[in-house]
Amino acid sequence: NETASELRRASMCPCPEGDSPTTLRPFEALASGCVPFFLVEKEVIAYDLPFPSLIDWDSVALFARSMQDIGGCKEGLRETFLALDALGGPKASPEVSEHLEGMRRLGREAFRLHFSYLRNPRGVVSSVLYEARELRRRGFGHNR
Repeated sequence: NETASELRRASMCPCPEGDSPTTLRPFEALASGCVPFFLVEKEVIAYDLPFPSLIDWDSVALFARSMQDIGGCKEGLRETFLALDALGGPKASPEVSEHLEGMRRLGREAFRLHFSYLRNPRGVVSSVLYEARELRRRGFGHNR
């Protein structure tokens, strides 16, 4: 698959907001070893990220301002592209490149542990059950 091949070569994969809170983009990014780059502030998407009790999303993904904010002005686009280039471009410092590679490694591990139903079906089930227990413990879903 050409898309999968491209994703495996990329260090960061854009994950813009879609029509619904759930999208395959972050799963595809993590599966391919690519750091998901969410084009939305973390506070906006935090409740829609899967397995928030099990995955430290700050260690496996990047978050930006909303696509509307970025695209709303020339400076927003320029700043975003400069930041991405500094992180994953050819002129990135060795420290930054090493940090990004660490994020990629952690992302692949998060995918293997929590999302890969082919390689780790028990992990998927365990992760879902753990999050359900955490939600119940916190009182979500109970009428008081």
